[in-house]
Amino acid sequence: MNCKSGIYAIVNIKNNNLYIGSAVNIEQRWWQHRSDLRTKVHRNKHLQHSWNKYGEEIFVFLRIEECEKESLIQREQYYIDTMNPEYNILRVANSQLGLKRSAESCKKMSDSKKGKPSNFKGNPSPMKGKHHSEKTRIKMSLSHTGVPHPFKIKKRAEKINNDM
Repeated sequence: MNCKSGIYAIVNIKNNNLYIGSAVNIEQRWWQHRSDLRTKVHRNKHLQHSWNKYGEEIFVFLRIEECEKESLIQREQYYIDTMNPEYNILRVANSQLGLKRSAESCKKMSDSKKGKPSNFKGNPSPMKGKHHSEKTRIKMSLSHTGVPHPFKIKKRAEKINNDM
């Protein structure tokens, strides 16, 4: 796998709007962008909306410059300043400066910090307020130790006896 770091652009070839980004591993970053856009969970709502509207085939991924990890942010900022990318919400590389959140987003973030555990998609945890039984905890522990479940041991023994 090619693990080169550098600056990249995601370009809408229909209207020439673009997104500028930097990554330690450009290939992996493009894979992550595509995955998030395809599943409609990309953090950049402008880019996601355009992807949904025009379709995947309208977007191309371009390597703009390969550079050392230490200069990624500086080089990304240079391209943001000179190319004025339409899809970049943040105008400062690697920063949340200038990000404006809606009142609804602020409320959601506030609520999420008030002891409401959630999974990675923001849904309430199905185990909130529940506890595993002692029997279940033992089974889970055994599953992580490599010791086969007693049912599997019994099945194997029966298979060996039947084969004899």
